[in-house]
Amino acid sequence: MDYVLNGKDPLFNDRLADLDPKRSLYLRGNRIGLERTVGIVGTRHASPYGLRIAYELGRYYACEGYVVISGLAYGVDEKGHEGALSVGGKTVGVLGHGLNHHYPKATLPIRKQIEQTSFVISWYEPDQGPRKPFFRERNWLIAALSDFIVVVEAPLKSGALITASFALEMGKDVKAVPGDIDRPSAAGSNLLILDGAEPIVSVPESEMQKYKSCKTLQDIIAVSGSLVEAGRLLAKWQSTGMLTMDGDIIKWRS
Repeated sequence: MDYVLNGKDPLFNDRLADLDPKRSLYLRGNRIGLERTVGIVGTRHASPYGLRIAYELGRYYACEGYVVISGLAYGVDEKGHEGALSVGGKTVGVLGHGLNHHYPKATLPIRKQIEQTSFVISWYEPDQGPRKPFFRERNWLIAALSDFIVVVEAPLKSGALITASFALEMGKDVKAVPGDIDRPSAAGSNLLILDGAEPIVSVPESEMQKYKSCKTLQDIIAVSGSLVEAGRLLAKWQSTGMLTMDGDIIKWRS
């Protein structure tokens, strides 16, 4: 389903409240909550290491209940989205063109998956094609929709660093994944760390992964140690679509 909204819509939880209310935003998909969000960004030409970490971080943050925000570009963006989708998480794609176009074509299948459970969003009227200046505006929107930004791998001149700069201007935290010191595609993300960004030195095991072998409510209670904690966990995972309950039986989303 398509929607035309402005920045004051409750969907955005005041993240876009300062936008001119006459400025429209175009959505396609499902109106999901954006209570907790993280932007995962990086280069289109990432190393195998960068692609793997982007995927793992997408999985981790989705399991922790975050909506993963990214730009549906090839490379790091693509893998961040894929990681979130792999565990049934929510992820939002921010486009640099109208909803009736898609660039690059390689990420169209991921976009179709996103539209089934979350949404894609654009500044531009549906028939507007991509233009180079639009991608800078897309980067601003990624930063605005995200509670914080994670730069996985980025060269010195990249959209990911522009997104990080926007986030810092908004007073938001920026984190970065350290890369090889002789790899040009990681020079920008390494520089962010030198300038004070929090380095991500490991991908923690998500809370959910410790419980994936549980098949019933009683199993969750046994592992968590209390009915209250089990209830908190189940409420969080149900709200993010990670599982459904059939009586006391847990059905994890694969």
